[in-house]
This record gives sequence, C-alpha cells and structure tokens, in this order.
Amino acid sequence: MCGLRPGCERFLERALPRLEHILRGAQRSLGIPTDSDGNPKADAQPLSTVIGAPAASSAVTPTVYLERALINPAGADPGREVVVLGNCATDAQALDGWRLVDRNGRATALNVKIAPGASALIPLDGTGVQLGNNGGNVVLQDDQGNMVDSVTYGSQDANQPDRFVRFRR
Repeated sequence: MCGLRPGCERFLERALPRLEHILRGAQRSLGIPTDSDGNPKADAQPLSTVIGAPAASSAVTPTVYLERALINPAGADPGREVVVLGNCATDAQALDGWRLVDRNGRATALNVKIAPGASALIPLDGTGVQLGNNGGNVVLQDDQGNMVDSVTYGSQDANQPDRFVRFRR
C-alpha cells in the first residue's frame, strides 16, 4: 500500500482512528461548524455567534451582501477564486477599509466601490481569504469590524468545478 517500509500499512491502520479522534476533538474545541467532509454539523452555531453579530446600534439595514463565489476554479485555486459582492441600494457603496474573513481567520482587505444595483468581483490571491473545496464560511465585515453578512457553504457547493455558486438565504 504505502511502499515505504515493511509494516507501515499496519502502523497507518492503527494510527488513522487516533488521528480522526484528534481531528474531531480539535474541531469541537475550535468551534469549527463543519464536519471533516466540510458539511455543516447538526449542532453548528450561527457564524454570528462565533465571531459576533452586527453592531446593535446600527439602524440601517446593510445593502451590501455576499452574492456568489467561484469556489473551485479550473486549475490551481490561488489567484483564481473569486467572491462576488452585491449592492441592493440605489446609490453607490464604498467599501474602503472593509474586509472578507474566512473560517480560519484569514482576511482580504476591500477597497472597492459598487455601483447602484451592481456587483463587484473580488479576486482572491491566495494570501488572504481562501475558499475551502470541502466547504467553509465567508464573512463580510465593515470598516469597524462589524459583521455585515456571512455565508456557510458545504462540499456539495464546492463540488461544482469552474462554476459560480450562488449563496442562498
């Protein structure tokens, strides 16, 4: 099986259950809301509970939202993944100082202006937000760090190669 040394197959067979146990424990302790296949767990908490809800003092309903993403592009992912933000307002929205954050806390800074009723494509270069091909989470935060929108997607969404996935609410 492994072709490295005699007995390594038996070692791997014994080690695999222990590694799976360690992974499950780490997922529980870190509050990761997906199982090892990237699907949302039945007891998953809303992402807003984990990272904080929008500021209570905000009297305005957010007009910018996470619309869709190219999660699994053709070829290597870095530099080809894209998140699309939508603007449902009748005036342009400037997102200076805003950011996207993934489930591992990696962030991509946003400095873009979205025209009324339009969308903006945000290419991900692989150094900030990364979209997991087994599922994940993406959060949109304003310039104060308040959560404006968040989405969770599963492995079934990411299994659509080279196609934008629309985030449904």
